[in-house]
Amino acid sequence: MATINNQSLLKDLINKVKFQLSVDKVPTQLAEKIVPVVIAEPEKNIRVVSGSLADATSFTLLITSTTKRTFVTSVIITYACSVLSDSKAVTVGAFVKGMASQNLIVLRKEPLTALQESAGTNYLLPIELEKGSIVTIGSDTATASIDVSVSMTYYELED
Repeated sequence: MATINNQSLLKDLINKVKFQLSVDKVPTQLAEKIVPVVIAEPEKNIRVVSGSLADATSFTLLITSTTKRTFVTSVIITYACSVLSDSKAVTVGAFVKGMASQNLIVLRKEPLTALQESAGTNYLLPIELEKGSIVTIGSDTATASIDVSVSMTYYELED
């Protein structure tokens, strides 16, 4: 049997497995059929970015890192406009890795109708974005009263 001599590994084992030292004996040896496992997936530091667009056609929400990989996990959009707005859609667009610009989410409406609506999506498989690219909030008009708010969650990983 192999003996575990690394004290930081033993402390990590106690903390993560939640051994009760008054009851449980902390293993210091590996049995022949027990194989240690290293978790290869790094911890994700989820970030939130928010922005808004008022009576304009475009706004930059985020510029992705040029040195790290960026993954989008969710997008929420709220759209409000007056009856005078001829806007037909608002979007959150991004450069998905290996592709041209794509809409992450779209809200559509009939022109010249008042509207207040929200939509959101969580990506079970996060979407990887191109390095050094922009994420934008877009509208197809800048006339009359239009207000768009967006929140997006993402994380970055070292290359």
